[in-house]
Amino acid sequence: KGDFVRPSYNSCGHRNCPKCQALEQVRWIESRKERLLPVPYFHQVFTLPHPLNPLILRNPKAMYDLLFASVTDALLEVATNPRHLGGIPASTLVLHTWSRDLRLHPHLHTIVSGGGLSPTGDWVASREGYLLPRRVLASLLRGKYLAGLRKLRDQGRLDLGGGCAHLADRKTFDRLLSDLYTTRWHVYAKQAFAGPENVLEYLGRYTHRTGISNARLVSHDDQSVVFRTKEKKQVALPPEEFLRRFLLHVLPPRFVKLRHCGLLAASNVNT
Repeated sequence: KGDFVRPSYNSCGHRNCPKCQALEQVRWIESRKERLLPVPYFHQVFTLPHPLNPLILRNPKAMYDLLFASVTDALLEVATNPRHLGGIPASTLVLHTWSRDLRLHPHLHTIVSGGGLSPTGDWVASREGYLLPRRVLASLLRGKYLAGLRKLRDQGRLDLGGGCAHLADRKTFDRLLSDLYTTRWHVYAKQAFAGPENVLEYLGRYTHRTGISNARLVSHDDQSVVFRTKEKKQVALPPEEFLRRFLLHVLPPRFVKLRHCGLLAASNVNT
């Protein structure tokens, strides 16, 4: 009787905890199985240029909300154009903010159905191995994002203090926008997934991921924290710098980092 032991694990419940998020990830995948369509799926990544990082650090919610809105608008505008797909696709968007060494690197992962619903209600399938033109998407994203950024500035909805104090000057802000208009924005596209089951497996690695998992930690002491990158390289940082980089990716309270658009938008889904 006295030898009986039963472990009782206490969860912190924080969404930046890799252990707690593992369970939430499984639950989310199970709840999404019935919403997958029996069609190929594509993976696209939309990345913000690094000159925007000071504004992002000072205004994370506004800047990330604008990224979701701009990607959604660009994606649907290109997809519904008859010259490209000609239909509304189903898409899931997930925000990631880190690079492999935990630097700030904001980007949206999108999983998009290989086809869409036409205005007449017919299903329009994408071409084999190809969904939408990357350069058109990148150009459209750039225009929409920078127009939205200018609007935020004009409405006084940007905090331009701290590391952004120099952008309080209108000419300096306009110069930043002009430079970004001439910068090539990056949209990365992968080939189609083999099937819906592969989409779920892939989504599971992105939906509830934090900046770094416990498995990547190699060692730590008073002088350094050592962790592995995806390429199995090791990065050693002073503890203060490691914590600073990790905290770059803690999102504002109640911020929704996983959203849906097109056929998966809330207005198009019954449950």
